[in-house]
Amino acid sequence: MISNLKKKLDLLKTFIGSSVTIEIEEGENESDSYFIISDGQTSIKFLFPSFEFMDNKIMSEDELENIFNLNEEDLILNNQISSLITDRIRIITDNFNTQAIRVDFDNDKASISAATQSKDQLAVFKKDIPMNIDFERQCISNLSTVPFSIEHDTDLDFKMYKDPEQDISLNKISTELGSIDINIYSRSMILDEEE
Repeated sequence: MISNLKKKLDLLKTFIGSSVTIEIEEGENESDSYFIISDGQTSIKFLFPSFEFMDNKIMSEDELENIFNLNEEDLILNNQISSLITDRIRIITDNFNTQAIRVDFDNDKASISAATQSKDQLAVFKKDIPMNIDFERQCISNLSTVPFSIEHDTDLDFKMYKDPEQDISLNKISTELGSIDINIYSRSMILDEEE
């Protein structure tokens, strides 16, 4: 287990281009366990976090299916987001000092944007995204920037599903990093457009 992976990725990137070894030491107690990443010159030691304090625990497939019941008839949109766009999302949201992007639903089209808290700056990343569900009103959904700013080698496959019982979207982002498949799930409220 690795906690706070986003911050640790910057540390791990310092080893790019080097041959590294990973040493895992399991202690008698959970708090005594650690791993060391080293390239012969520099080494970084990480204590294993206590599983009970981790925010994002690994879920079994059954647990995941119970929480995220994704039916194709509830698909709001399915769109590929390129690395160019995800780089822009990461840079602009950092500059805007915001942790969320906004998906606007307008009849049969959607757009993805971000704004500063004071709303004096706005960036539209993608627009005219075809939707499978036609909303009768203009709506928005705010999503965390984290899934859009992770390291990835392939385009993001971004899908949003409508919860059939409430105004909530179930979101799935799929990509790859090297030979690792990455699937990120999230939920967000679908709100009426602010006047």
